[in-house]
Amino acid sequence: QRLWEFDRMRNPMGTILVQGGPRTMPERPRAVIATSASGNDVEVFGSGILWRMKMNGEVIVGSHRYISSQYSGVPSMIDAAVRWDSRTVYFFKGNRYYRYDTSRRTVIGEGDFGPAFLKGECGDAPR
Repeated sequence: QRLWEFDRMRNPMGTILVQGGPRTMPERPRAVIATSASGNDVEVFGSGILWRMKMNGEVIVGSHRYISSQYSGVPSMIDAAVRWDSRTVYFFKGNRYYRYDTSRRTVIGEGDFGPAFLKGECGDAPR
């Protein structure tokens, strides 16, 4: 299996070959974020479980956790995740976003995706 990597402008940057394929991943991946500024490994989010992988595609043994135990307040079955900066990760599910503070280990904000992130007809900009 391959995981695709994109930059902030949604341009494809490359792929990561997952060694061992689905046998090493407990669930189908739904979202991936870098775990640190160095980007040496990533957290992969399934439906209810997350796990860590090295950039060469190797799943880190013993890294499997329930999303709810690692990211308090973040729902399962997320659609996407974005590491905004060293302290903030945004999680998206449906039309909702969840702003997670990695230092405080809790959700510090949530709301409707459109008004918070989009402008114009879809968001909150004046017509």
